[in-house]
Amino acid sequence: MRALPTDGLRSTATTLMLLGLLWLSGAALRIPLLGVPPVLPLIRQSLHMSETEVGLLMSMPLAVLAIAAIPGSLIVSRFGATRTMIAGLAITAVASACRSLAPGVIALYAATIAMGFGIAIAQPALPTIVRAWLPARPGVATAAFTNGSLLGAVCTSWLTIPLVLPWVGNSWRLTLAVWAIPVIVAAVIFVVGAPPTA
Repeated sequence: MRALPTDGLRSTATTLMLLGLLWLSGAALRIPLLGVPPVLPLIRQSLHMSETEVGLLMSMPLAVLAIAAIPGSLIVSRFGATRTMIAGLAITAVASACRSLAPGVIALYAATIAMGFGIAIAQPALPTIVRAWLPARPGVATAAFTNGSLLGAVCTSWLTIPLVLPWVGNSWRLTLAVWAIPVIVAAVIFVVGAPPTA
């Protein structure tokens, strides 16, 4: 992780790098959530899921986000925002990839819960990271993260059916694996590029 200049000044290159990290983090925390809906019929058929089980799968990430939000804030205060964001991205990446390997409904639920927990602990770290990285430009920094979240969600929903599914032979497992790759890449880039200031 790189250290920021101690004089409080930010070069254009440093500012763009930090905004890029925030944007990438925002996208990485939304891509896994929107990877499932387009392939849900395939998952349901493959795992012989009932409508109740499908409904639980779709609502589970949101429930975990709500339940884990407060523990996530406590984790941020205990370990720091940067470390918490890295941990959240790493958990999200691994759990997102594990969904593609789930042999049954219970395993898919477990991976989904873990993924939701990763997202839930990473999100509360954002305000602290914004204040530490770009204290003079909190609006721009927050906009970068938000824009990444929106584009990550839109692109995942938009590209899955016309592009990713045909490319992987209409396999829902490979589709989820493909959408786990950007999250893994984002986690690695964040570890390398994030300044240890929050």
